[in-house]
Amino acid sequence: MTKFLTGELTAGTWRIILGGPLDNLPCVDTNNSPSACEMFETGTDLTISADIFDGLSVDGPSSSSDSDIVLNGSTTAGRDTQLTDVETSLRRLHSDIAPDDCTQPGGNTPIIMTSTNGLSENINVIAGQATQATATLTVPP
Repeated sequence: MTKFLTGELTAGTWRIILGGPLDNLPCVDTNNSPSACEMFETGTDLTISADIFDGLSVDGPSSSSDSDIVLNGSTTAGRDTQLTDVETSLRRLHSDIAPDDCTQPGGNTPIIMTSTNGLSENINVIAGQATQATATLTVPP
């Protein structure tokens, strides 16, 4: 985090991950195996598939007194199951990639900031059901 805050690293793309029971995750990967559902900002360097969705929007603070970052996205469940947790994360760029090039393959690298929370109540989903997710991150001023 220090390298990010001091400008040594550049922020990449945000993502939201919707998880479920480990033996019955809500999406399916390219091998038709259970997987978490991942939502990325439009233009991600990842291949969009049955468990990876683009179109995540990121809205920053709307005023000098508002410190919220709001992430909005949607997925389609690939299995009948329950959503049990949500994770948000911010990926970082490779040190040799300019911010304007972060959508090239491999442009984003491991996570620099993440937050995982269990839902207060599990949410039932069925295969094919669209799921809208909104995560609000409050950063202390």
